[in-house]
Amino acid sequence: MAEQFNGFTAETTELLMGIRMNNTKEWFEPRKADYKAQVTMPLKLLAEEAYTFMQKLDTSFNGRPKVSRPYRDTRFSKNRDPIKECAWFFLRTDASPGIQHDEPTYFFEISPDWWRCGLGFWPMKASGLAAYRKKIEAAPDHAVRLVQEATQHGRFVLEGDLYKKKMHGDDMSPEAAALMQMKNLTFIRMGQHDKAMCSRALLDAFARIFRRCICCRNSLWKSRECVPIQML
Repeated sequence: MAEQFNGFTAETTELLMGIRMNNTKEWFEPRKADYKAQVTMPLKLLAEEAYTFMQKLDTSFNGRPKVSRPYRDTRFSKNRDPIKECAWFFLRTDASPGIQHDEPTYFFEISPDWWRCGLGFWPMKASGLAAYRKKIEAAPDHAVRLVQEATQHGRFVLEGDLYKKKMHGDDMSPEAAALMQMKNLTFIRMGQHDKAMCSRALLDAFARIFRRCICCRNSLWKSRECVPIQML
């Protein structure tokens, strides 16, 4: 029987916090085996179960998860710390490995203080952004309702960068115009380090959240109506 995800541990948090406080290769190297056991392995198990779950919900889903590595390539980052204090994985429908992509990305991330997961329309190519804005223009009221429902009662937080240039017509509502101004957007659900994170309860929470993410993707990207699903 394949090994299953059974949660992260207190050692997971301690290691990530240790990286934050001692971000050097000299500190990390003696603890690399612990990092693999307490961070990388449970993260990979969660990613594999997430992949299986997504395939059941969306038959077009065939993208294997990409799991982060602890070392940062400082040649291409403004952050000069050599070790990442966060660990993550992401999944895409078509398994595209590139940084820029034409489809939304599902993700999970854990830090010394929190975990979060959601759906990111980032970092998207110009063609992907044009397709997104076209869908907003075609059904602005539907897009606004979807975002309002997703962000009600703290289910998701919507984050994103804005264009400086005006990207919408004058006949749009302020809410729809705000969506048109976003050059990337992310639906984020935040979680705390608690007992649930150290058990399969985290996977259950993850499954509920990703059902809603699929609804957001289908409505904003595939122009499909959401089927009724259990609210978070």
